[in-house]
Amino acid sequence: MRGESKLSASERELIAAYVSGLNACSYCHDAHTVFARAYGIDPKLVKALMEDLHSAPVDQRFKPILAYVKKLTYRLPV
Repeated sequence: MRGESKLSASERELIAAYVSGLNACSYCHDAHTVFARAYGIDPKLVKALMEDLHSAPVDQRFKPILAYVKKLTYRLPV
């Protein structure tokens, strides 16, 4: 999470919050949402991503990354 990357710390925390929300780990989701907020991400954006990735107000160039991590993420059966 903190190594060298072309993604900013805020972008990485946003991804982590999103993935943690998808895999229903509320502890990690909440923690990454707090860190994302500390790096300037509005918690409403995390909530919007959880509701609908395609309509969330995130940069269009970032949506393919989020769609990809969604495919990679194990989700518990509902």
